[in-house]
Amino acid sequence: MKNPDERGLVKGYNIHSPEMFERWYGERDWAWYGGLVADCIRYGKPGKWVDLGAGLGLFVECARRSGMDCVGLEGSEYAV
Repeated sequence: MKNPDERGLVKGYNIHSPEMFERWYGERDWAWYGGLVADCIRYGKPGKWVDLGAGLGLFVECARRSGMDCVGLEGSEYAV
């Protein structure tokens, strides 16, 4: 494993390949997550949201467009 930089970040490590991201996200846009975001708003607790393994950030974008305070974390360089 590589050593983190001064900010605690490790670069150059990818869990997923670009082909995997294309297969999983190629047909999606932020609106694809509308139903999931609506369920999270309806059934979740109020407060900030964190999407761990955010991929391309489409869930985060949908949540923010819906007025939620949301941030995403992704470990693969390809997505960021």
